[in-house]
Parts: sequence; structure tokens; C-alpha cells
Amino acid sequence: YKARKEAMKIAVYNEKGGSGKTTTAVSVAVAMDLPLLDLDQQATATQWLKQRESTLVAAKKNDETWIADCPPGISAAIVSTLAAADLVLVPVRASFPDLVTLPATMTFLRANTNAKLGFVCSDIDRRTNDEAMLREALQVHDSPVLGVFAHRASYRRSGINGSIASEVDTSAITEINDLVKNIKE
Repeated sequence: YKARKEAMKIAVYNEKGGSGKTTTAVSVAVAMDLPLLDLDQQATATQWLKQRESTLVAAKKNDETWIADCPPGISAAIVSTLAAADLVLVPVRASFPDLVTLPATMTFLRANTNAKLGFVCSDIDRRTNDEAMLREALQVHDSPVLGVFAHRASYRRSGINGSIASEVDTSAITEINDLVKNIKE
């Protein structure tokens, strides 16, 4: 994932809902000042950015640079977005449902994109060995962990007033900056 001077298209995808896709997409969009492509019918990312009166623009798939918040599941819109992406971030939680559905997600991704794949460990309880267990489980998928978002009230509450976690929580700043640094490397 060497830093590029040219455009970058990032998709945030997991077949499973509730994995942290929108939180990841919005956090990275704001941190990297990327246009946001909100493909999810719930349009949570769009509403989030509207509340913050964001200067980030809504992206179109034919733009040179964007980050896409993909919905769970499989659709033609997801397939075309993944095909256009340079990087796909896969948020995953340290939970049985996430780990059981992950092989299908990875198989689908490998069949539908040539993009680099990277994991974002999401909602990690730092008081436990969740991160180590999740990292070990992810090794079989041959893609790096690019970021770790801890279980924080700031992530759960962000969006209520249009804020993002890194604007109200110094630990979240570090987590998001680490993810952005790894995306650029």
C-alpha cells in the first residue's frame, strides 16, 4: 500500500452487518479528506456528514478518488464498486458471527476485486485478549491488519452530533491516524 500521488479508491466492505463499516468509512473520509460514496440504503454515513455540515462532497464511482461505505450483503452496486477499488478495508469484530461469516466475505472479495485487502479490527475490548485472538484468526486470510478500533463510547456516540471519535477522544485519534498511516504505506 505504498503512498500514491495518483487517485485512491477505497471500499469498506463486509458481507455481515454491524462490523463497523460506516464508522471506518466516515473516520477515514474525514481523516484523509476523501469524498464519500454512501452505497448503504440506510445512508447513515451521509446523514453523519450532513450533521457535521461537512465540506466533504458526495462521490461518484467514476471520480478518481473516493471512499465507499458499502452495505452488507451482495449486489451489483457492490460488485462494481469493489472492481473499481484500489483497496478494500474489511472491518471485523472479535465475535463468533463475524468470524463464521468472514470466509464467505473473503471468498467473495477475492472473486470480485483485484484491490489490496486489509482488515480493521473493530470494537476491540482492550481489557481482554480479543485483539490477539482476532489477529490470530485473521492470519489464515493472508491480508494485513491495517487498523484497530477499540471498544469506545466515542465511536458509539459519534455521529449523534456529527462528530467523529477522533474529535473527542485522544485514544481514537491515535487509532484513526494509525489506520490512515497504514493505508498510505
